[in-house]
Amino acid sequence: MAKVQISRGKFNGIQACADEHGIIAAAAMDQRGSLRKAIAKRAAPR
Repeated sequence: MAKVQISRGKFNGIQACADEHGIIAAAAMDQRGSLRKAIAKRAAPR
């Protein structure tokens, strides 16, 4: 894995989301369908 450099503030923010082992628990939901519908509804002529 390549090493990257980030600011101390970003590092601290990431660490705040991690447990004592440095693991971040996260869930990602695919919202593309809902987003497309919302954009289409807003873009539709009135």
